[in-house]
Amino acid sequence: MPHDLITRWEGEEFLIILPDSGSSDAKLSAERIRSVFLSFN
Repeated sequence: MPHDLITRWEGEEFLIILPDSGSSDAKLSAERIRSVFLSFN
């Protein structure tokens, strides 16, 4: 069974691999992550 992977790519970029997620679930995850990052400012 594949696992989700989140890693830093280069300087301020991140690579997020969600192998068991469909496009709608991946989009939902991306929006959640984005909102967390925005809350830091």
